[in-house]
Amino acid sequence: MGDKTDAALVEFMKELRGILGERPVTEDELKTAKESLVQRLPATFASVGAINGALTNLWVQSLPDTYYQQYTKSIMAITADDVVRVAKKHIDLDHLAIVVVGDRKAIEAPLAATKIAPIAHLDIDGAPVQ
Repeated sequence: MGDKTDAALVEFMKELRGILGERPVTEDELKTAKESLVQRLPATFASVGAINGALTNLWVQSLPDTYYQQYTKSIMAITADDVVRVAKKHIDLDHLAIVVVGDRKAIEAPLAATKIAPIAHLDIDGAPVQ
């Protein structure tokens, strides 16, 4: 099977453009996402380590003590308009850094052909490489 990195990147960018308003999230997509988030909540308290992580999350992110009590209500209140508003606030397509890791010989030419962005080669520390 051939490499599909270029097709995946094109689809990724299409989804980002869509969520910014070209193709807003549908009610079904939003419902599925919200249900998934809510259904994961019990795992947040399934072990001592998970509880520790939940408490750490409250402290590190300066969340209110009632965060987990209000979580389900808050998630279920999210609207499609909220998704677009927040996406527009936090996603800037002109200033993305997309990291692609793989066999350079196999993926570079197809990625370049997408013309999504210039390609920069970086070493493990993020320094430019020739």
